[in-house]
Amino acid sequence: MIPRVSLSRAALVLFSLCAACAPSPLVRSAQMGDWRALASLLEARLKAGDVSASEVRNVSRATIDFELSAGSDADVLARLGELSNCAGLIVPFLDERKNKHDGIGAHAATMLFELGKLAPDDVRGWADDDDAQWRALGVRGLVRNGDGEKRAKALVDPDGRVRLSAVFAVRDAGEVAEAPLLIEVARLDSESLNRLHAIRAIAASPSAGAKEVCALRDIWEGADDALRREIALAWVTSTSLFLGGGRERLIAILAAGGLSGPTIAAAAAVTRLRRNDKEIDQLAVTVLERALTHGSLLDKIHVLSAAVIDHSSVLQDAVKKLADETEVEVRVAAHIKLAGLAHTRKASVAALFVIANDAGHALTHQARLALARLEERDVIALLERDLGDASTAVKISAADALATLGEHPRAARVIADGNVSVRVRAACSLGR
Repeated sequence: MIPRVSLSRAALVLFSLCAACAPSPLVRSAQMGDWRALASLLEARLKAGDVSASEVRNVSRATIDFELSAGSDADVLARLGELSNCAGLIVPFLDERKNKHDGIGAHAATMLFELGKLAPDDVRGWADDDDAQWRALGVRGLVRNGDGEKRAKALVDPDGRVRLSAVFAVRDAGEVAEAPLLIEVARLDSESLNRLHAIRAIAASPSAGAKEVCALRDIWEGADDALRREIALAWVTSTSLFLGGGRERLIAILAAGGLSGPTIAAAAAVTRLRRNDKEIDQLAVTVLERALTHGSLLDKIHVLSAAVIDHSSVLQDAVKKLADETEVEVRVAAHIKLAGLAHTRKASVAALFVIANDAGHALTHQARLALARLEERDVIALLERDLGDASTAVKISAADALATLGEHPRAARVIADGNVSVRVRAACSLGR
């Protein structure tokens, strides 16, 4: 017979274990979708200073689980789109939902494929599906050596999503003989996104060379700026294209003296990649310096957002001059760039804080986010204010910035926001 004292101790241990496993009131409110109760509880707990980062993560995940289970099909599809950056948090939901052959199931299966939770062999069976969404996923699995004819057929599918998947499949299969197919997509596909990805797929091929450079040059002549930008980037970033004639094309573009979007994009890419090609490097710096000095507002912003100036005193001097620019957008962008350099960081951080503290400034929030990326912790209190902003985008980006700084509890109140999109997107940032 077991003594009574042993039973009492066992009961106490069991009770303690159950209590430890039970969800907190905060988590229970999120599980029930009671956002008013959650907001009230959060406010009280935050004032007491006893909300931990781990509890915020649990509340965030419970919020996501509730929204995925409580909404209509249209609501769930919208939520899945908002959760693409944190899909790892919802793998169990995706794994179960993929088994239903509908739009949500296709979206779920596609997210699992992108996460690497489904392999090409797991999805290829849907390549002939009547539903274009499922067919697009199935085509991603057509990467075997013997799948060439199926890939070619998919490249001319009536649905643009299927054709895009076929571009990815050709890229992943790595069949040298299929390069002309990608060229044709870049030249003729009716969807601009497909054309852009075809260029990227060509650039990703280690076997691309002189023939592809020549073909891309022909496409360049009739292309819009978006496609030309992609071609120029391909010539910069792909070693095989660069050595196969892309270098000469770059020289021609950079030396032409223009300040088009593709030219600036190519020059900025040269500063990021640094091939140690003196002629190319000098031409790129010349283009960028001219854009910073004589270009339009958009040209200047383009350079400041895309170029690396660390290794060029010429570009650094040009950016310093823009720090006093009358156009506030340019001035802020210049300070953000200079704050990334050791010898100009202090002054530019101080300038950004002046703007960040000015609640009436048009670029206040942009300055705050920049300071968060620079890990300037004095901006935390300012980001907390942004959680109450009327703008959905401002709320979400503030929560994301606070999460990046490891300040999950300070961002927690936005999880109880009255807007479902704000709740879910903030939970996505805070649940990781």
